[in-house]
Amino acid sequence: MESPKIQNIHPLLAAKDDTSRFVGLLVLKATLDNYASDLQYEQVASLWNSVSPKFLDRLIRTGSRQASDHREQSADMLDVAVAVIYTFSKLLNDCALSERFYARIPILVNAVLYSSDETTLRIIDLIHVLVQQPDDQVMGGATCFAQLNVDSWASLIEIAPQHKTVFSIFHWAWVKGNAATPVEIARVKIDDSLRLFISSFKGNNPTPLLDFITLIFDSIDPNLRPLDPQWLLPAAKLIQGMASTERTEDGRRAYTRCAATLLAAYPEKAPLALFSDDPKASDPTAYLFVKMVQVDILSALHILTPNLNPSGYSSLSRRIAAALDIMTAFIGFLITAADDVTIQRGLTSDRILKLHEDLGRTVGDVMEYLRDRWDDFLPSD
Repeated sequence: MESPKIQNIHPLLAAKDDTSRFVGLLVLKATLDNYASDLQYEQVASLWNSVSPKFLDRLIRTGSRQASDHREQSADMLDVAVAVIYTFSKLLNDCALSERFYARIPILVNAVLYSSDETTLRIIDLIHVLVQQPDDQVMGGATCFAQLNVDSWASLIEIAPQHKTVFSIFHWAWVKGNAATPVEIARVKIDDSLRLFISSFKGNNPTPLLDFITLIFDSIDPNLRPLDPQWLLPAAKLIQGMASTERTEDGRRAYTRCAATLLAAYPEKAPLALFSDDPKASDPTAYLFVKMVQVDILSALHILTPNLNPSGYSSLSRRIAAALDIMTAFIGFLITAADDVTIQRGLTSDRILKLHEDLGRTVGDVMEYLRDRWDDFLPSD
């Protein structure tokens, strides 16, 4: 089969009627799918410039309508439009800085709830490519995405449990794209979005979500941290729940590092959320959380000593460091909450006594480990 002649595609794309334009897109898609390697960069750029952005937008909007008399036909329009944009993004350089690409982000975000599985993956991958922009660039895909309102983000947040790339999209946008957004507005949007993320993970493994929260607060400008985080208590409940049920090393790493990150970001608010139990609750989740952190320190120290190779030492040592940060914050919490009757009802005296005993053993084991490490560095006689 010979490649369709490029000059025959341009008139179809430039036609005034939508039927001819759509036929032109179909021919263009087939050309790119089968003969992209035979085309010069200038030919690819010329073809992309011949595609009407407004026509692409109209196809995507039509395919994103939940109720349609011709739903199957509308879905085909969406599939073709997304496939064409997706392919060009792979063939052309600097697409994240081209308005012809990143201006499509708002309608692409809205389309993910109505697209097929294959098209949804393409949309997510496409947006992910478009939000990645150089450090010295202000305008581009990351800025465009960051300027969307939370309602627009909600569709992507809803599918985050099934598509982990969504987290990377938000990370790029919040770290690189907020320069043009007033700080007060960005804070509120991040706060509302994290609350939606936590809601979307009900019934799902929260490990990727906790990793995302850790990454965000380690990466974003501290001025963008929500001042009164409405999601902090639900996040603490997720961490406590994982500590009570999670048995995998990956899960322990996620909730330990996330808890330490939140305690560092919110030293006044996070301890109350993480370390206090509801007196009316049947399970002492906060107590179990602190208990499991202590257990993890004790068990991990014995693994850490012989495991000094680069492949395992870094991750394990960082987890222990985070766990020690948690225990330090817990001691400070006990001191400040000594006269709080409500907290004492949840964290009873017998539980505090037990934690005190374990804490003494934990500190002793840590000091012994540090002594042994120091001895290893000393020259032998």
